[in-house]
Amino acid sequence: MLFDQNSYDADTLFKVHSQDYYKCLIKNTEDSREACIKAREDWTVDQPVPLGMFDHFWGEALHNNQRYKDMIENYMSIKGDWTSIPPVESDEELEKHKGTVVTGMYRKSDDKCVGWAMSKTVWSEQQVLFNALIPEVRHANNHTNMETSMIKFLFDVLSYQSINFRIPILESNEKITWIQMAEHFYPEETESIDRGFPVRYAETKITKASYDVFINLPENRHMKEAYFEYEHLYLS
Repeated sequence: MLFDQNSYDADTLFKVHSQDYYKCLIKNTEDSREACIKAREDWTVDQPVPLGMFDHFWGEALHNNQRYKDMIENYMSIKGDWTSIPPVESDEELEKHKGTVVTGMYRKSDDKCVGWAMSKTVWSEQQVLFNALIPEVRHANNHTNMETSMIKFLFDVLSYQSINFRIPILESNEKITWIQMAEHFYPEETESIDRGFPVRYAETKITKASYDVFINLPENRHMKEAYFEYEHLYLS
């Protein structure tokens, strides 16, 4: 049976704030759809979502997000509380969300969607599969602030132990916050993706331990004290 998109409410599960933006499970709005397309329209037709298949992708994204929210609600009904990633490794009897989730990044001033990301959770690790912004907000420091808020949310609130993702290899890579924060950076393990021009991506892993060291360094005090708030249906 096809998922009824009109029943979608997964975007109410959580909201993570930086000073100027917030992230949540993507909203089922035309603005969010358009941002998903615009953020990757300078990629080639096969990366990461062929535009001819976008309607199918959108339906699957909403359905997977709703499954994730429903799984947490089921977890709450069984456990009565939730203080870590559901379900934790010891809870073998609980359903596990084996699909991806898609989040949207929204500007606070007007709720405009400016980007999106796709990820999945494998035990206590978040694996980021894709992340893209619309062209006019790329390379802005505000995006770094938003991602810092998300990292705080994952490690300090949801008790994740690692985040695995890929970043483009550039001459200035050593200055990128995420590499400085990372426990492992593998510039030799790369994948070349055609975005209308070739871009090489390297695997990077931030662990809870490497994050704790980085965020508590005196020179990173501005990041530790940067604006961060979150809302969650099941967490205070």
